[in-house]
Amino acid sequence: MTGCAVHADDPRGRHRDAGVCQLGAVHSVVFGGFAAHELATRIDDAQPVVIVSASCGIEPSRVVEYKPMLDHALELARHKPSACVIVQRDRHPCRLSPAGTSTGLR
Repeated sequence: MTGCAVHADDPRGRHRDAGVCQLGAVHSVVFGGFAAHELATRIDDAQPVVIVSASCGIEPSRVVEYKPMLDHALELARHKPSACVIVQRDRHPCRLSPAGTSTGLR
């Protein structure tokens, strides 16, 4: 299994990383803030089964919306993961797609 994580500076990320390592899954961590076409390239290269992301990243001077960027990257990418798991952050919750779509919470 291959996974891809769009990194949010979130304490739960440590649990995600530890879980992925315990499963022995090959994984790629992509730090937030990449342009959608750059993320799409990484998705095509890694061919993840699951993408784990947060609704946003929090920087000292701004909040970075990850979900719209991820949605656009998935539209551009040739590879489509089986599932995306989105962690809702209080600072900027996002609208989730219905389960069964490429960016829905499963």
